[in-house]
Amino acid sequence: MKFIIIFIGALILNFILINLYKSLSTKKILQNHDTHILDTPRLGGITLILIFSLYLIYSNQLEILKIVFISMIAVLPAMFEDFKINIHPFLRLALIIICSLIIVININILPSFEMGFLNIMINNFYFKIFFFTIALTIITNGQNIIDGTNGLSAFTSVSIFVSILIYSYYFNHTQLIENCIILIILIFSFLCFNFPYGKIFLG
Repeated sequence: MKFIIIFIGALILNFILINLYKSLSTKKILQNHDTHILDTPRLGGITLILIFSLYLIYSNQLEILKIVFISMIAVLPAMFEDFKINIHPFLRLALIIICSLIIVININILPSFEMGFLNIMINNFYFKIFFFTIALTIITNGQNIIDGTNGLSAFTSVSIFVSILIYSYYFNHTQLIENCIILIILIFSFLCFNFPYGKIFLG
C-alpha cells in the first residue's frame, strides 16, 4: 500500500512542479548537452529527494538521511541552475568532489579490493578514500550530463538500483531492498513525464 501511495504522491508532485514552472517561466537557459528545444523544467530531482527523505524520516533511517543532507552540497548548485541562476561548471565540479569526499568519509566500512599482490597498496585507507571519492564524482557528474536526453538518466539510475536490489536480496538486506524499491518507484513516476515526451528532467 505504501508503494502505491509513494507512486501517486510522486506523480502529483511532478505534475505540480511542471505546471508551476510553466507559470513562472521567463526565459530558457541553454546547456551544451541539451537535446531538447522547448523550455523544459529540470525539477524532477526535487520530487525524488523530498519524498525519499520523508520516507527515511518515517522509517527512522537517520544515517542515510544524513547522507541525503550532505548531498545537498552538490544538489543545490544544480537547483540554482534549474531556476535560471548560472553556476560556473568548475564550481559545480568542485562542490561535487567535496560532497563525494564527505560522503565517503562518513561511510564506516569501505569495500575492499581483491587484486592479488596489489591488495597491500590499493586497500590502503587513503587510496580507498581517493578512489571512491573520484568514482562517486564521476557517477554524479555523468548522471547530470546525460539528463538532457529523455529517459537516459532515469533508466541508467533504474539499472543501478536494480543491480543493488539483486545484491541486497542475495545478502538478505531487507531495509536496502525496500530502499531500492522506493527509489525505483520514484524514478518510474518521473519517467511517466520524462519518457518519451520530455515534460520534465531530473536536474
